[in-house]
Amino acid sequence: MKFLSIFVDESGDYGDFDIHSPYYIVTLVFHDQSLSIKDNIEALDQKIGLLDLPNKTIHMGPLIRREKEYINYSRELRIKAFRKLFAFANKAPFTYQTFVIDKKQINDRLEWNLRLTKEIGSFIKDHINYFIDFDVVKVYYDNGQRELTGVILAIFNTIMSNVEFKMAAPSNYKLLQIADLICTLELLSLKANSRDLSVSELSFFESYRTLNKNYIKIIEKKRFI
Repeated sequence: MKFLSIFVDESGDYGDFDIHSPYYIVTLVFHDQSLSIKDNIEALDQKIGLLDLPNKTIHMGPLIRREKEYINYSRELRIKAFRKLFAFANKAPFTYQTFVIDKKQINDRLEWNLRLTKEIGSFIKDHINYFIDFDVVKVYYDNGQRELTGVILAIFNTIMSNVEFKMAAPSNYKLLQIADLICTLELLSLKANSRDLSVSELSFFESYRTLNKNYIKIIEKKRFI
């Protein structure tokens, strides 16, 4: 049997527009389970284990901004952790697609849900031959945002009959951490285009050019075609 895993993560929230949260971004990471990532995961765990980090689960936003569990960690250590996870993302066999809602353009939650449902649903329908080629499609999500949970359930249950859903934690699935990484890079790309990176973001990546050349352009090669 052929299995496809889809890992879902989001950046931002369903709240009103705020200068600190101008976008709502959803990322779907697709992994054909016939392409093993076992060795990639073991290598990443070994490398992360050598760093003095609070745990092996890397949370991109706090890592970059030096918040929460990373508040006492230097930039040098945090950038090492980022690069190791990014190297894993670069080597592991997966693809992804992101969906962006500009919160300035949304008037209410109904319009928000309709737009997100339409965009994700259209993407799935446009590539339906790819998805129905698998015997089982497993969708993993941490149930972080109730509204997104409803959208994902509605879309996949309506369009496909071979889908299963599983609530999952990033600590148990590296590709959920990769979905978080991609959400973060998509947000940084949007902010970089308007020259709107925060002081902490710019300090972490050193320059707009470094961010774009070394990370954004590389990860975009994984985008679903």
